[in-house]
Formats: sequence, structure tokens, C-alpha cells
Amino acid sequence: LDDVTGLPNYRAFVARMVEEVSRATRYGVPLSVLLADIDQFEDYAMRLGPETGDEIIRTVARLLQSKVRAVDTVARYGTKQFGIILPHTEQEGATLLAERLCRAIEAGPWSFGELTASFGVTTVTSSNDDGKTCIAQAYRAMRHSALTGKNRVTHARASAIERVVPWGEVPAVRIMDSLGALASLELSSENGERPDSGDDSNGSRAGDKFSF
Repeated sequence: LDDVTGLPNYRAFVARMVEEVSRATRYGVPLSVLLADIDQFEDYAMRLGPETGDEIIRTVARLLQSKVRAVDTVARYGTKQFGIILPHTEQEGATLLAERLCRAIEAGPWSFGELTASFGVTTVTSSNDDGKTCIAQAYRAMRHSALTGKNRVTHARASAIERVVPWGEVPAVRIMDSLGALASLELSSENGERPDSGDDSNGSRAGDKFSF
């Protein structure tokens, strides 16, 4: 678990991601993934101190956990990034949830000023039915949100992404095979640990399902 938030850490998120993509493709059920990046987090951490930075991370973690189902997985994906795995969730439902999470983070509670986050969303299809492609697409969509104004949501299928975040600017994604089993999925980073630029428990999620 992550020491600051108590959430699953990057490696646990990756392991769950591999499992859920395999399950979704095997049984033909929908699966979506969100990545969220806290906007200008480094500025807040430098200005307010590391303790306040950690409290921001914990507060965002609690907020995200409070808005998802028990079957969903919220993890600390990077220093200022979170990942959310959404089983039984189509594109429309995942995008709607990301929009609501985006607005919830903006609403606070923040005593030091405004805090926002940029979201990327991807949905498993026949063209991206492996973990590394899903992560890369969500990362790319998240970067698109961050580079086009922040505090917004981009789905990986948005046609404008290529003009803003070419594939060549997306960190390489690898699936590591250990003893014949898919063991980890990593974006390239200096330490190889976490990348940074990081209710109904069974039913499908639809656009009108949430009441936050």
C-alpha cells in the first residue's frame, strides 16, 4: 500500500489492471480506466510545505474513494497522480464519472486556494485489449487535458489528441513477464517505480447511474 494514502500503490494498481483487462476481454464485459493528475501540485508543495502536500494527496484520495463503487480500484499511480479501474463501465459512464470527480476536486474543501485535476479516460475495445495500451492511452488523454487548459476530462478517443500529444511524447509502456505470468506494467521512469509527468458492485455503469 501507499504510505501516504493507504491506497494500493503503483505496482498493485498495475497487477489489478492486468487482471481486469484479461477478465474484460475474456468475458466480453466493458472496462474503463481513469488517470488523474493534480494540476500545479509542485507549486503548492513548494509554497505550503511537504506536510501540506501530503495532506492534499490524502484529501484527494479520500474524495476519489468516496465517489466510486466498491468494485472499482482507486490507487496512487504517481507522486501527484491517481488511477481508477472501472469494471463493467462503458465510455459514457466513465467519462461522466471523470467529469464529476473533476468538479468534486475543484469544489474542495481547500483552505489555501483553488485545486484542480486533469483527467484522462480510456475504454477497452478490440483495438486496445491489453494493459499496456490502455495505460498509454489514458496517460496520453490525461496529458491532453493538462496541456489544453487543465481541470478537464479527455477520453482517449477524442480526435484532437494527436495534434497536442503525439504518440512519440507518451512514455514507453512495458509489460514485464515474470515466471510466465504477467507481473507488472511500467511506464519508463528514472527509478522504475512510479511514473510522473502516477452502490452497485456488479452492474454496468450507465450515464444516469450516479447520484453524488
